[in-house]
Amino acid sequence: MKEDLGRIWRQMDKESAAFLLDGWIKRAIASGIGTLERFANTLTTHRDGILAYYDFNRLSTGSLEGMNNKIGLI
Repeated sequence: MKEDLGRIWRQMDKESAAFLLDGWIKRAIASGIGTLERFANTLTTHRDGILAYYDFNRLSTGSLEGMNNKIGLI
């Protein structure tokens, strides 16, 4: 499941990513594993934000978040 979830970021378009994400969420909920079910619910809540990655030429705020974390630690 981990590898399948990572495939979402390698898709060429938002529609393909949405298809994979929705399928992953359905499988996680059907798994009966509490941790996966809770994570799937979190992904469902943040689905639009996750897929917004494709609306802005795959722009990520990861480096900015990392810098903010370092500043907070200092």
